[in-house]
Amino acid sequence: MSIPDKEYQSRMAKVQNILEEKEIDLAIVYFDEYNNMNGRYLTGWTPFFDKSAVIIPRGKDPVLVGGPESEDFARDAYIKNYRNVDAFKIPEEEYPSSKIITFKELFSEFIEVSRIKKVGIVGGSIITHMIYSEMMKNLDSSTEVTDITAEFERLRAIKSAWEIEMSKKAYSIVNEAFLAFKDALVDGNTELMAAGAAEGKARALGADSFGYSTITGSGEERAGLYVSRANEKKLVSGEFVMNGISPRYNGYTSTICCSLAVDGKYDELQKRYFNDALEGLFYTRDNLKVGMNGKEINSIPKNFFIKKGYEKNVTSAFVHSNGLSEYEIPYFGPNNEKDVIQNGMILCLDMGLFHLEKHGGIRIETAYHVNNDKLEPMSKRAEDIFRSIIK
Repeated sequence: MSIPDKEYQSRMAKVQNILEEKEIDLAIVYFDEYNNMNGRYLTGWTPFFDKSAVIIPRGKDPVLVGGPESEDFARDAYIKNYRNVDAFKIPEEEYPSSKIITFKELFSEFIEVSRIKKVGIVGGSIITHMIYSEMMKNLDSSTEVTDITAEFERLRAIKSAWEIEMSKKAYSIVNEAFLAFKDALVDGNTELMAAGAAEGKARALGADSFGYSTITGSGEERAGLYVSRANEKKLVSGEFVMNGISPRYNGYTSTICCSLAVDGKYDELQKRYFNDALEGLFYTRDNLKVGMNGKEINSIPKNFFIKKGYEKNVTSAFVHSNGLSEYEIPYFGPNNEKDVIQNGMILCLDMGLFHLEKHGGIRIETAYHVNNDKLEPMSKRAEDIFRSIIK
């Protein structure tokens, strides 16, 4: 499954509007296997070994570029016009049967290099030095290069009906993956076994990749980390396990976090932390409103937890956007007074408390669709699962 025609046409028209407004001759949307979201937005496709980019001339059709490793695989992309460019191939590899061109040859297909006065880069913080250097060598020395990543990524903030459908499928998968993870939290199992149970279940249900490696941190020290990668540490009955699972469906990313006790054995302090975090999630859900900015958004859960006695344990923002990335623009940080909640957004409510006595930390997180001025669960089942954990 890729991008429907109507989706693609709408997205490309918005990109062309940016080029017109900023008088940009060419846009280069860089992406790779690990930083694939912006390219996926335009192509419905993610490369494997090669780096890749979508080249978008103002007023003309785009071209997908990459290396020869991806040439056949790129037939799965929405944009079928593909070019092998030398800067994108795997260094030192030889491909005698492939036609490989330079940036200068590529640019000349659209416009004389000397007439390219302004280039817009999407992915300026992740594009490799080699690719950027090769691009610059093949442009006129007077060409202006500007980063338009923020403008481009804001196009992803409001989701279409099709995107909501894809995301809801991802959220139906993550619930089952979480339950598989929960069942694997048994004394003597390793963290890797629990993470593997979650990821295997997600794959079996249709996940095409993951937004992040499954977070698994058990015991007082590791359960108190913001994120921790699963390792061979053995689980101990009764210890807290910080976790996060993020399967993607057709590129759209879900997430669920819900700290759990191994073997389901919770002490009174764990029960208190869990119930307070869950109450904070529902309180925040019920009090967020369309039009609120980041500062207003974060004050709701922050003030709730301070009243509960967790002032020293509030160390991060509580709400962020979700879509092709688990965490994407707008970020709604506690000092953000510019970005506001709008209908059509998907918001993750992330109730995280850290440096907690004895058990390290707790996090409970799921997502909501802002629809008709209300927050609707991307999956009602997630809330039901949370409620069932501590009876």
